[in-house]
Amino acid sequence: MANGLVERFNGVLKNMLRRTAFNNPKSWDKHIAPLLFAYRETPQASTGFSPFELVFSHKVKGPLDILKDLWTGEANGEVRSTYEYVINMRERLRDAVDLANEHLLQAKSR
Repeated sequence: MANGLVERFNGVLKNMLRRTAFNNPKSWDKHIAPLLFAYRETPQASTGFSPFELVFSHKVKGPLDILKDLWTGEANGEVRSTYEYVINMRERLRDAVDLANEHLLQAKSR
């Protein structure tokens, strides 16, 4: 009750879930992740930034943004398949873990 921002988010989420449950009474729970993604990518009136942008310091490229860029020819860079993205992310995470372990070993040896 003391945090107005949290209460406002709870109200927005409640309305989103209510509408989704009304429109999709048997599968409303499958729409939670897309609803939260939509909320996180939408700029807030009070800050002018989306929650995603405030956390990660850049705008998220949602599926509709990617499709729009492809259709309008504004897509810069390569367009990867989901498989390529996952493989690339695994390699980057493995490299990050290796780097972190290397730093830990260096810190312990000092």
